[in-house]
Amino acid sequence: MRESRTYGSVRGARGNSRPYRESAAVNETYRSYFAESRLPARTCVGVTGLAYDTLIEIDLVARRPA
Repeated sequence: MRESRTYGSVRGARGNSRPYRESAAVNETYRSYFAESRLPARTCVGVTGLAYDTLIEIDLVARRPA
C-alpha cells in the first residue's frame, strides 16, 4: 500500500483462500488491520488453487484522498 494511503481508507476487500478451513485464522488476521468499529465490506471465497501455490490472495479497494 502506498505511503499516502492507510488501512483506514480501505472500503472493501476480496479474498480467496485455500483451504477454506483456515477461514477463522483469515478472519482474525483481517480484523487486526482495521478498527473494530470500521471493518470494510468483505467477500471471502474458498478456492481449490491460487497462482504460485499460495494459500491466500487479498485485493483491497481504497478511497482516494481528496
